[in-house]
Amino acid sequence: MPSPILFSMLVAVALATPVPAFGGEEDDYEQALRLKDSGDILSLQVIVERAERDNTGRLIEAELEDEDGDWVYELEFVDERGHTLKRYYDARTGEPRTGKDD
Repeated sequence: MPSPILFSMLVAVALATPVPAFGGEEDDYEQALRLKDSGDILSLQVIVERAERDNTGRLIEAELEDEDGDWVYELEFVDERGHTLKRYYDARTGEPRTGKDD
């Protein structure tokens, strides 16, 4: 699990990611928080814990995206050689998904 400071940064990145707001009034942070609180998506912490069990390397970025009505977490890792790898997780179930570059 990432350190508390790294986790805070990841949360800020994930919640600051542009996501279309319902009705144009709700900002990204409020929308992500509402989705998590309503049980529509899992928390970033849960997704990161699952992803770190399945992947080697260091997590450097996390985003929450709306892909045609499906909420998806995009996590980017960097390995010891500096190569980056993106992994995608269904935000509702936490299950890995194939992504754009898988």
